Amino acid sequence: MGKFNICLCICILVMAYIYDEYVAKNSPCTCYAYDGEFICWSPGCIGTLSDRQERLYCNPRVVRGEVPQTVKRRWRKFSSIAEYCSALVEDYPEGEKLVPYLRCVSEELKKHGMGE
Repeated sequence: MGKFNICLCICILVMAYIYDEYVAKNSPCTCYAYDGEFICWSPGCIGTLSDRQERLYCNPRVVRGEVPQTVKRRWRKFSSIAEYCSALVEDYPEGEKLVPYLRCVSEELKKHGMGE
């Protein structure tokens, strides 16, 4: 798994990486409705924003519509893979979970036609 894929994987699961706070705070967010919530990102950020980040950086919020069904299916599959891999590394010692978790996610994504 490449460095970009690891970063993307972590950003999707946790929050966006803010690489230019000025741009992020002074640019509108692009959002899509998803199961009663919003999935948002902003220039100056890599990944989707957490709820806290949305409050900080989404001024204004530009809603582009509902997430397409194909994307919803893909996200749900990714989420189920993330849960599956989390369960596999649950008993690993603290500090030794990330690499096997990311390896599992990578392998499962490939099995489902979603990886490299």
